[in-house]
Amino acid sequence: MKTYWRSALFRAVFGVPLGVTVGLLHFMKSDAPLLASVIPAGLYGALVMGATVVYDIETWSLTRSTICHLLITLAGFCALGLVQRWLADVPLWMPIAFLAVYFFIWLIQWGICYQRVRCMNRALRSRRSKGVGINDGG
Repeated sequence: MKTYWRSALFRAVFGVPLGVTVGLLHFMKSDAPLLASVIPAGLYGALVMGATVVYDIETWSLTRSTICHLLITLAGFCALGLVQRWLADVPLWMPIAFLAVYFFIWLIQWGICYQRVRCMNRALRSRRSKGVGINDGG
């Protein structure tokens, strides 16, 4: 469990600059103060990246990990909206767009992982057909 927390913190550190970048883009298009745009966005970036640690829990299915990560990021999205006071002005399409973008990113990640697994399975079949065992080192 301690390893998961350490990994989440490490990932969160990398999420801060991503969130700050989004906050700066938001700042350039709004009249909000700089810190009010950048700090919450940096925290949200840390939350989203830190929460990816749920995918490392080997006893969880991919579906469980994905739903857990989605709920964490959606809760962070709503909390950010409340803190920055823009949630009340958000049209209905915004949460729908959030879910659509989340699904699109998930679909890309799934495709990447699917291709990696196919490549590994091909390599294993090739090794078996040549009579090379996994522990033979050859």
